Amino acid sequence: MALQLRYPEEADFRSRVATVDSTTDDESSKRQVSACFRWSPYGRQQLQNKSVLSVHRLVVATGDDAARFAQCVVDATPDAQILGSLVLSNMMITESTFGSTPSRVCSIVSLSQDVVVVVAPYKVDEMHAWEWADALLARFAPTHIVSLSTLVSLTYDDDLHEACSLRKLLTSPNPLASMNDDIATLASPRFVTGIPAALLTFCHLHGLQGSLFVVLHHSTTSWRAILSAYLPILDLVQAKTTTKLSLIGDNDRSTSSFMGQNASFAELYI
Repeated sequence: MALQLRYPEEADFRSRVATVDSTTDDESSKRQVSACFRWSPYGRQQLQNKSVLSVHRLVVATGDDAARFAQCVVDATPDAQILGSLVLSNMMITESTFGSTPSRVCSIVSLSQDVVVVVAPYKVDEMHAWEWADALLARFAPTHIVSLSTLVSLTYDDDLHEACSLRKLLTSPNPLASMNDDIATLASPRFVTGIPAALLTFCHLHGLQGSLFVVLHHSTTSWRAILSAYLPILDLVQAKTTTKLSLIGDNDRSTSSFMGQNASFAELYI
């Protein structure tokens, strides 16, 4: 098991989320949260005769930096097709128009018949991480789930001060265990929370191959250094048709848009 569990019942991620006090005055915390998909025309075509899409590898990149790396892979894949988007009912509505790109929403992208990438730059509350993951995996049936994330390191050592370091957590048995010997195992898995923890727990409960790759960095680490730290696992994320990655410019802090700046929200989702 990838996570350190204090009690057997913690194998169910639902038991690890915070309990909402019934006496709280925060009505929004009591409200039932549900997940909602918005499928593109291509996504609706793929789901026309089936409710679940089978895929060999499902890559889920959560957080700004991991999502930026995944988006670079998407932009470098000519055959990439956007399938849709996934949001929770309690999320803030992203300000957008029919002429703008969905840069701050979750993009579910098919790189090939074998690889689907989920680019999720937004933050999902830990209390609702399981609802998000449960909804995603109710629509996709992967053999292997690869999760990408980042963690701020509190240890200022020589290895991390100027750069960053890639760490891994693998469910067992996992065929990747011998393929990534040069990547050290994350020493403190208890710090993995939210969607990455939910995905690892799902893999453990359902006997799937689960891999989590975390970039440890400092608050002063540049995003370009963080993106470069993911390069050793590029083969796990990209498709056969993916070309050489082109990192976005230093002055552009936002995630690059899918299929360039000319693809509008209307063209992708209507």
